[in-house]
Amino acid sequence: MFKRILVPVDGSPLAEAALSYATVLAKSNNAEIVLLRVVEYSSDLYSGCHEYPHTDPEFIRSLSEKKKAVQLNALRYLNHLAEQLKMQNQAVSIKIGKGPVVKAILDVVEDQGADLIVMTTHACSGLSHRMIGAIADQVMFEASVPVILVHSNLPTGTSNRSRLNSPIRAV
Repeated sequence: MFKRILVPVDGSPLAEAALSYATVLAKSNNAEIVLLRVVEYSSDLYSGCHEYPHTDPEFIRSLSEKKKAVQLNALRYLNHLAEQLKMQNQAVSIKIGKGPVVKAILDVVEDQGADLIVMTTHACSGLSHRMIGAIADQVMFEASVPVILVHSNLPTGTSNRSRLNSPIRAV
């Protein structure tokens, strides 16, 4: 049924909670998992930009080096996760996205031909069911493929089997 499952991760253990669900689905469908890390550049990356003109070669070189370091960290992180999945005989590929997170996720769905998104939501329990989390909410309503949202309030250290009994919302 599914051939390629996109799992956006942000470097946090909470985001990685979606991997256990995606792995079970991928194995039962003989599907590939596409790990996505969207690179965002924090405002401190641009510190000093008011001191130098934007055409200053030193500023441009420094900014370029900082951006490369952020991308290299994202690549290392994705490779680490991919190796863990490969040890479970799971087909996996990695992708680094750029730009606004939601747009990057939706672009990768199209570019990679993903037919399912499995991601964690940072939902606030006890509030309206619409309080899913800004990123997950937007992806859920804008994606052209089904989205499975895994609640991020799963206890850390929970086994994969018990995670499968945890709250999950498919759209």
